[in-house]
Amino acid sequence: MTLKQGATVVSTTNVSGQSTTTQAITGLTASTAYTYTIQANSGTGLSAVSNSISISTSSAVVVNGGMVTTLAGGTSSGYGTGTAAQFSNPQGVAVDSLALGNNIYVADKNNHKIRKITSGGVVTTLAGSLTNISGSADNAIGTDASFNYPYGVAVDSSGNVYVADVVNNKIRKIANDANHTVTTIAGAGNGYADGNGTAAQFNYPQGLAVDSSGNVYVADTINHKIRKIANDATHTVSTITGTTGIGNGVNGDSSGYLDGNGTAAQFNNPQGVSVDSSGNVYVADTYNHKIRKIANDANNTV
Repeated sequence: MTLKQGATVVSTTNVSGQSTTTQAITGLTASTAYTYTIQANSGTGLSAVSNSISISTSSAVVVNGGMVTTLAGGTSSGYGTGTAAQFSNPQGVAVDSLALGNNIYVADKNNHKIRKITSGGVVTTLAGSLTNISGSADNAIGTDASFNYPYGVAVDSSGNVYVADVVNNKIRKIANDANHTVTTIAGAGNGYADGNGTAAQFNYPQGLAVDSSGNVYVADTINHKIRKIANDATHTVSTITGTTGIGNGVNGDSSGYLDGNGTAAQFNNPQGVSVDSSGNVYVADTYNHKIRKIANDANNTV
């Protein structure tokens, strides 16, 4: 039996003595219609009689055949670079644009580092102490800076990387420059306060996302709120949703479940956050077991 797409032979299969057969077809494109022709093959030529079959792929077709591979990391925790790379409890992952190389950035939590994996699988340390020591120091040289259990990462259109530095209760920025300069753009110890940059406070911030304008959204987990760091000169921090009050744990006084406008809504330990091209924000409301949407409207409707 010969299977063809147009004049191109896809496969020739010996089906002698078989009542049924299957044929895998690879290299398909999503949302596309295909027509295939099936002809009997005697070994010396094709039958003049043929049957046709038409298929259409869905928008979710896996073009690469669905193969799962390990890009980087060994079989145990540790620290290394290149093909011998190891990680220790990696958490957040972000990918930069195709124009920037489709590099992957990893919050290597227990190593207190931010790692970079190139599209070819080469692993380097972008920022964080090379001796695996935790801390909170900013520095003009990335590997002379320190983090304390970094959790979430996000990358903007210019290749700058943002880090939710959980135990330090800070949001850090790793500049896309030659030395990977690390600065603190917001946060100054545990608590809850809006304000300019380091005058603001967070309580165990975990998830991060960056919109097309460079604004950073933070899942302020133990405060049960979603915060916004504006892309302005002072990195103004505001609360876009979540009941006013300071959380103090799983059942903190500001936790709950309620849809509504902005700070009338309630969350319970939100941990993940993402933003779409229209500016709508999506939240993994972890302890409520729900995915919430914050509309990009005047009221930040949840």
